Amino acid sequence: MFEVILFYKYTTIEDPKKLVEDQLALCKKLALKGRVLIAEEGINGTLEGEKQNIDEYCMATASLFGFEDIHWKRSVGSGMTFPRLAVTLKKDIVSN
Repeated sequence: MFEVILFYKYTTIEDPKKLVEDQLALCKKLALKGRVLIAEEGINGTLEGEKQNIDEYCMATASLFGFEDIHWKRSVGSGMTFPRLAVTLKKDIVSN
């Protein structure tokens, strides 16, 4: 069973470049696809994967300092919602 999550969290990220690397490695390990934007001001993402892998991603990310109360919006996925994975460093997590 596939699941899609949408999330964002405004929080100060001391080393956004390292978080990009860590999130990319985590998402690859869990075979997740979608996009995650990271900036000094926080994180914004939409990911899809097997439900147990999404659950593991949520637990790992929520264990990080500043992300403990992150809110996850969940919906049923198809396994083909996103063609690839992109975890990128941005100036802002939400475009104007």
